[in-house]
Amino acid sequence: MIHEAAIRSVSQGVSTDQLSRAESMKLLNRVMFSVLVLSVLLILMNQKNTLIQLIDHPISQLKVEGEFKSLKVEQVRDSLNGVIGAGFLMVDLAQIKARVEQIPWVQSAMVKRVWPGEIQLTVQEQVPVSYWNQSSFLNALGHTFTPEVLDLNLKLPKLIGVTELHSARRIEMLNVLEHINSEIKHYGVRVKELELKPRGVWEAQLNNNIQVALGVIHGVDNRQDKKLNDKLERVGKIFTNGQRIELDQIEKIDARYPNGVAIKWKKVSLVAGANATR
Repeated sequence: MIHEAAIRSVSQGVSTDQLSRAESMKLLNRVMFSVLVLSVLLILMNQKNTLIQLIDHPISQLKVEGEFKSLKVEQVRDSLNGVIGAGFLMVDLAQIKARVEQIPWVQSAMVKRVWPGEIQLTVQEQVPVSYWNQSSFLNALGHTFTPEVLDLNLKLPKLIGVTELHSARRIEMLNVLEHINSEIKHYGVRVKELELKPRGVWEAQLNNNIQVALGVIHGVDNRQDKKLNDKLERVGKIFTNGQRIELDQIEKIDARYPNGVAIKWKKVSLVAGANATR
């Protein structure tokens, strides 16, 4: 009995030792596998560019999509000189986007790779809603852009303001312009030019070339716009009140008064004829 118990004890000891060694080997194998994987990953990360260059191929085509009126596809292509022939996988799409968006007539651009060798650009053209300070255009977002050639023959109103105005303030100017036009269209006139002076004073030039001083405007999105509407109504009555007013002799209408307007007349010079009696 004692002999059999000793044999069982030795057998159990050998079995436990074998299990311990097996577990150690499994753990060692796992550690070695993890080290191998990490080593491969580190090599791939360090040699990423080299590996990409080995499997990369050149860009063979630039495709430009969008609805254009003033922007030319050639302008977009010319801005991307050197892209054709560059590595399809290595080319920097963010840099392509930035280069295209530097073109004045481009509002935004989306760039993507199309296998096997094409770069596709979807370009949104700028849409001007007014001139800005006689030298630029203004879009509906209040952003200015300045093409190399500014076409001054477009049927757009002109906004004039200090250069330091931020986009939100320029959008406010667009809103004021739209509001004024909606109020005075019933009188057969519209705003040709709207200026916001440094002290917050507004002045408009109508399409009949009459200047209108509006004074301070507190916005068109609150109750104070009633004061502006009252001013515009008094101005409009000058054009429709049936009185014999020679409108072509009016230089300026000052609507800053609470209950009326003041009219500045053009100066008429009387010059004697060449054959006048001496």
